[in-house]
Amino acid sequence: MIANFLRPVVLGLILCASHACTFSLINGYGAPIEVYKILEHHDDTGTGSVLCVGSEWHRFPSSFFVPGYISEIRWIDDGFRGLLPFPFNSTSGGTAAAPPYFNNKNKAADEQYVIKLSTGYGILGLSHIFLLRSE
Repeated sequence: MIANFLRPVVLGLILCASHACTFSLINGYGAPIEVYKILEHHDDTGTGSVLCVGSEWHRFPSSFFVPGYISEIRWIDDGFRGLLPFPFNSTSGGTAAAPPYFNNKNKAADEQYVIKLSTGYGILGLSHIFLLRSE
């Protein structure tokens, strides 16, 4: 009799604790996604803008969260000397072939960094997004 009552109560407590854990992880680690959602409201740079990511490159969630008016995602050289993600290139064989800028030593390639930027956005830290305008 007690087991029939106690079993659903314990199961309910376990489910509540599981949901609380999931929601706290989403709330606690969702800041990078929220930063990229802000870009949806800043389409004044026009089509062909470039998103430059600096020291927060490891928090970049996916190009799925980048709006359509941003044509390219590039990296700012901030001292990290490892290989950073490149845009997918289907002309070089897709996932079956390694592009020439890949290496087995995880060393940085010069092609991964932005050299000159005319207009776009930069994310150097999660605390701010700024509009880049150069001459």
